[in-house]
Amino acid sequence: MLHSLNASVMHLTHAGTRIYLIDTPGGPDFLGQSLPALEAVETVAVVINAATGIEPMIDAKQAAAALRLPYYWFADHAMRTKYRIPHYLMGGLVRYRLSDLSAWATLTTAVQGRDVQDADAPVEGAE
Repeated sequence: MLHSLNASVMHLTHAGTRIYLIDTPGGPDFLGQSLPALEAVETVAVVINAATGIEPMIDAKQAAAALRLPYYWFADHAMRTKYRIPHYLMGGLVRYRLSDLSAWATLTTAVQGRDVQDADAPVEGAE
């Protein structure tokens, strides 16, 4: 699946009127690319991936509960880096997409073969 990384401009002519299209990235990491483009346009069309729909962002506690993993794996920067947990920084807050985390959990050996110490640790926020 292809994703835009930068805002790009294209144009077309329809019935003698030139129409400019600005394609901006939709991911939260690229908000800086999208916001300036909004100032330059009169109309906005939002395209949503039909396969995934709108993916809400969740916090570390929700991520730990959803995957039944230790909370500190998601809350601690060193652990996120160690296990290469996919995350997004949004205005200083760390957020996760459940679809990214599910894909990560199935591909990483860290989840299947956790240390005995990690496996015995309580999962905060899990019910």
